[in-house]
Amino acid sequence: MTDDIIDNNNLSENFIEKSNKSNNYEEVGIATPLTHILTSNHSKETSVEEILENIENNIDFEILTNFDYFVLIIEKSLPATFSLLFIFIAETINIMFVGHSSDHNSIAGIGIGTLIINATGYILCMGLLGGLDTLGSQAFGAKQLYFLGLHTNITRISVVLFFMFFCCPCFMCSYQICILIGQSEEIAILASSFVNHMILSLFLAIQFNVSVRYLQFQLYFTPGMYITLFTVCLHPIWSYILITFLKMNVVGAAYAMVITQFLNLIIISIYIHFWTPYPESYFCFNQESFELAKIFDYLKVKYNIFTYHT
Repeated sequence: MTDDIIDNNNLSENFIEKSNKSNNYEEVGIATPLTHILTSNHSKETSVEEILENIENNIDFEILTNFDYFVLIIEKSLPATFSLLFIFIAETINIMFVGHSSDHNSIAGIGIGTLIINATGYILCMGLLGGLDTLGSQAFGAKQLYFLGLHTNITRISVVLFFMFFCCPCFMCSYQICILIGQSEEIAILASSFVNHMILSLFLAIQFNVSVRYLQFQLYFTPGMYITLFTVCLHPIWSYILITFLKMNVVGAAYAMVITQFLNLIIISIYIHFWTPYPESYFCFNQESFELAKIFDYLKVKYNIFTYHT
């Protein structure tokens, strides 16, 4: 039963082995499944009332109606939705300033460049972060805050490795990609220039999303929304200075995004450093974070989520 429960949660083999040996979910940073409470320490003659009493003694919960669940889901998902919306608004602001200050080739260049960035970088990295959703929520549910911080650090390292060895080579081939899909040489040059200057922005955006999810596991959903709202309000200033005033065209648009994403990451890092709700889960990279076995375990856990997301 234990193996089936953990496999259904897509947990790594190491965690499965540890849980099998100890039969103690909290030792490996895994929340105790409800089915384990239902089936453990009960004989076939155990009454329903006794099982329900066991559940009440192990889990603090309240019965919610379908409408309550609907309201709860909307309440918790809206901040993440608006946070992502504000980032795309910043990208739209870039296109507006480039369109006002440059020719149609520049608009095509920044549009195709944004497509390449999203298709070969942003979307794939967001899928890679899916493993953290599983492991981070399980660790927090088990009140194993050290594991929450450890999984977060391993995720940061994993996504950096993926970014360096897969995304960056794709970005470096952006000119060839544009030519391959039938774009003119001028548009290909503009698009590849935008992509190459957006590499740092994408890196900062991924790390920002890791921090946002780290807070969401601890039931803090709104900081990411407020931070992106603040920075997107400043974004037109950077776009005007770099695109219109300094006439940097698509390169200026890329640098404007770098500034905005840098502010996002800096502000949320300061927030976590001084106001993290669970300080035990916040620590720097340690030796465990760099263990290849743990990194590969993380990649195994996220595999199905990653392929589904992409």
